[in-house]
Amino acid sequence: MVAERPADTIRKQTDTETKRGERKILKQILIIPGNTNLTSFGNCLTAATEVLQGNLNDGSAGFRKVHVVHTTESLTAFTSLQGEISIPEPLDLRQSDFVHHVVDLSSNSKQRLDELLSEVASIARLKPAEELYFDLTGGVTQVKVALGILAFLLGARNVYTLEVGFTQPYQRNWNLEHLRTEGVRVTYSQTSGLDQFDQFGLSNLTAVRRVRPELNELKQKLESLFPESSSQLDHLVSVLEQAEALRLQQEDRLKQADRVDRVELAATRSILFHATAAAEALVDLVVEQSAPRSGLSNSTLGPKLRQLRDLAGAHPSHPIDTVTLGHLTDLLLRLRNRAAHWSDRASDASVMEIQGEVGLRLSKSFIWLELLTRSS
Repeated sequence: MVAERPADTIRKQTDTETKRGERKILKQILIIPGNTNLTSFGNCLTAATEVLQGNLNDGSAGFRKVHVVHTTESLTAFTSLQGEISIPEPLDLRQSDFVHHVVDLSSNSKQRLDELLSEVASIARLKPAEELYFDLTGGVTQVKVALGILAFLLGARNVYTLEVGFTQPYQRNWNLEHLRTEGVRVTYSQTSGLDQFDQFGLSNLTAVRRVRPELNELKQKLESLFPESSSQLDHLVSVLEQAEALRLQQEDRLKQADRVDRVELAATRSILFHATAAAEALVDLVVEQSAPRSGLSNSTLGPKLRQLRDLAGAHPSHPIDTVTLGHLTDLLLRLRNRAAHWSDRASDASVMEIQGEVGLRLSKSFIWLELLTRSS
């Protein structure tokens, strides 16, 4: 336990509640290592909040939650004699704004990094990358390394460190405003280029596939070609995203040797259903735009695909030859029908995995080929 910090370092919950209404709570969260030096921790919180406000051009913006990854030592430093978690100045924060995660590094020096951060990772991975802010300034090296890897894998761009050019030891007890007033060099630097690390693994035939940026690119392309169909586009991207998520979950189970045939059977059916539904949604848009009087809006996928092939055959310069397009659409229709009229006959989990991957890849390839065709 530690004694109460001076008033310019610690603010209690009762003090923060008086100004709570002045701060605009947004969706962004901050993930930060705990620090035995509360003044340094408070300076990082201040700098991170200033960056958030600058990025959003909103001086009243604040983080929805601050997730602090503590060691037992830093949690002790945060705990007052009354057993309450202290809150650093000068931010308008209260106890409920903080979520404290504690990792025990002393019990097992070989404990895996993913196990140390499993709790905070389960929260962070549910947020879009633009809503994640990481501060990697303080704390122990092992936690900072783990948080840096997590930020890279989640595609977070808002990753920062606070650099202070101290010239005297006593300056370490100054808050950020005091440091700036006294002319001490203070820099809050963004760690840029994390996404470029993807390239470093290519020589070892290792790649990080970022699905969400791919989906964002797809949506932008769709919006440029079908600007008046926003609800249909949202549906298309949503079901494709669901297929991608199910496929990644299936792949993870197989890597962990945690596979049950009946589970993979259901997962594969769902992957095929969602992936081919996305392809059918695009077919609907193309037919509606190119042949509005075809009367196929309530038809099944087969007649719509025939209409699509007829439209392609009427244009000699179509980038996909009719034979290839015929094979592609026949296979797509077969997979769509397989998902709709599923057989519960048991099959090996690895076979199910291959079917799920083929169905997803085929649907995405078909979607992109059609979009390129529309753009040509």
